[in-house]
Amino acid sequence: MGHFYTNYTVRCPDHNKVAVALSGRAALITVPKNNSVVVFDRDSDSQGIAAADGFAEELSRLLQCSVLAVSNHGDDVLSYVLYDSGRKVDEYCSAPDYFTSEDGPGDPKGGDARALCNAFGARDEAVVEGILRRSGEGAGGYIFEVDRHLDLANALGIANYGVGFTFDGIFKGTRPVELGRGDIIGPP
Repeated sequence: MGHFYTNYTVRCPDHNKVAVALSGRAALITVPKNNSVVVFDRDSDSQGIAAADGFAEELSRLLQCSVLAVSNHGDDVLSYVLYDSGRKVDEYCSAPDYFTSEDGPGDPKGGDARALCNAFGARDEAVVEGILRRSGEGAGGYIFEVDRHLDLANALGIANYGVGFTFDGIFKGTRPVELGRGDIIGPP
């Protein structure tokens, strides 16, 4: 059984500003890394990308910034939606036919390397495009989607604290090794 998680990378260098925007919500926010923070939301924890879409839009609109909502379903399907100032600018699914086809998961669908790079100030669109297009286990594809998520975070230069982590896990004490106890806060 692979990873199941949903979280949000917010292009905002001030985690306290993000915390204020999330006031009253059960969420955890990391310290910034390269002008982005990761939000772990209890209500979104394992709900998938469809449930995360509305919250990503709201958060992006409230903060007037880019928000990347990522969901990993059992390390078989990585999906994301990207919002900028409340407007959806991109969406992606690594295995769009995973739940509906007996012929296999299909090739990745969606994903705009330019939009991702623009949203987070990254420069190498070709590397991001390569990460998005690799499919299956053969020919250099990803066996586990958590690895695609990590490669994507690193290529975009965003905080990779969300790769493989959930609200519930962090709440219970499991957190990225780079983060100390004081590096994750909740809303006021």
